[in-house]
Amino acid sequence: MPDALIDEISLIGPKERIRDRLAAWQELAKDHRVGTLLLVGATKDALRSVAEAVM
Repeated sequence: MPDALIDEISLIGPKERIRDRLAAWQELAKDHRVGTLLLVGATKDALRSVAEAVM
């Protein structure tokens, strides 16, 4: 699987990068281009980062 595809469909990396990518996903969701966000195997810190970014 190409790295670019993984980057496009995954929230991975440092907290700041995840926050930035999540903001982009939120914009896409306004046009119904993102429908689901699965947090599989996420640590408490990762879940907290996502929660803080969407609140």
